[in-house]
Amino acid sequence: MSSPTSQSLVKAFIALFSLVVWGLVGSPLALAQTDDIAESFTRISAEEAQQLRAVLAKPVPSMGKRRDDGALNNLFNEKQAAARRLSDLAAEIAVLREALSALPNSLRNKHNLAMRLYERGGADQEANELMRQAIAGSDEVGAIFRTALFACKWLDQGKPQEATRMADEVKAKIQVAKATPRDMQGQLDLIRATRHTHACIYRLESRLGHTDLAIEAATQALAAAREAEVLMLKMPSPSPSMPIYVRQELAASLSMLLQAYRYAGRLNDAEQALKEYIAYSKAQRLPPRMLSFIYSSAASLRFSQREFGQSEVLNRKADDMLARVGDPETSLDRAHASRDLIGSLLAQSKWDEALRERQRLDKLADSEPKLKGHIGNNFDSGMLYFGNRQYVRAADYFAKAANFDRATLGENHFGVAVSLGMQGAALWRAGDAASRASALPLLKAAVQAYMLPANADYLENIGTREALEALPGVGRKTAN
Repeated sequence: MSSPTSQSLVKAFIALFSLVVWGLVGSPLALAQTDDIAESFTRISAEEAQQLRAVLAKPVPSMGKRRDDGALNNLFNEKQAAARRLSDLAAEIAVLREALSALPNSLRNKHNLAMRLYERGGADQEANELMRQAIAGSDEVGAIFRTALFACKWLDQGKPQEATRMADEVKAKIQVAKATPRDMQGQLDLIRATRHTHACIYRLESRLGHTDLAIEAATQALAAAREAEVLMLKMPSPSPSMPIYVRQELAASLSMLLQAYRYAGRLNDAEQALKEYIAYSKAQRLPPRMLSFIYSSAASLRFSQREFGQSEVLNRKADDMLARVGDPETSLDRAHASRDLIGSLLAQSKWDEALRERQRLDKLADSEPKLKGHIGNNFDSGMLYFGNRQYVRAADYFAKAANFDRATLGENHFGVAVSLGMQGAALWRAGDAASRASALPLLKAAVQAYMLPANADYLENIGTREALEALPGVGRKTAN
């Protein structure tokens, strides 16, 4: 049997780890109201939707010898712009496939189809090949722009080293290309390539826990997006889709900066970014799909502010908006919305409801392999099964989370300590002698890692340093 001291020690550890997991940051005054997002967002009217559907229904001329490729290209551009305005991803992919069939040498159509396939998920190999073909056939600026977009697709496919290599390569090429005078389209492509490169760097730095560098990259991406919009407005005749792309990139950059501030615990700054994100999206009449992404961004911020109930509501709205624009349950965006919903439920100790949602996602993933890896990370899965008293299963996920963070962030990183602590807590709760024997060293090692100077900022943010120091056998030594 374990001693009463050991039992009380473990209970104290578990209480502290719960505070760490759900209490990383406090809640500031909410400046941007999220209960009226939909009311402030301009929706497509029934009349406009009908007009856009009519554009999609326009017949494509027969492919005779005297066909006008220019006119045909303009028709497909118009159709694609209509599908994008409607947020109809399936229709847009269908238009691009038809366009590529009619104009097989179109680099633009290869590029755009690849990007939409990435967005839908489940066809990375086809999309990668289309991007390679588009890059190989492009001029200097076009190749730079497309490579900048391609770089972070490797991160999505689990190859961060390739993403880093390609992003560094593009940065160097952009600097060389800027030394040569370009027409307005060339200038715009280079500016947008700069934005995409910084966006990729933001993701890479965030992944490594480098919050200051992530904020810097997100800020630079937003600056480039603003510059691109200014230049695009000066162009005499941009393509029909160009304003949508440029403005969506600016909106996405605001969301990126919001998340960078959130990860750094700068929640007032994140709140201001959310306000601007909402205001900009409203003013520019962005496609209705963007409303879902605003809900998701707001939900993540409310989660960090410990407003878990509001985060749950917003995550449900994000998924509902995607359903309204026709996304199936098996789409990546809806899987991400459901994954985030599970996090909000876990934070409210709604264990049963969270487990049911996860089981629903697991069933979808069984029939749709592209969802594998998108329905919950190891740590969140550990918390899910811990809360549902499946302690052995939870311990396995926490061990995987610790191993991943150790390889990515280093042995003594705060994230590793949290995962080890929860692994120990799960093993202790498992109850058998062997599990408990394994649990105590993990718990003690985790708290010792918490107390390292490198992790001081985390502890100060959540107010647990004094409590940790008071724990028997792990705090500061006192004189007898």
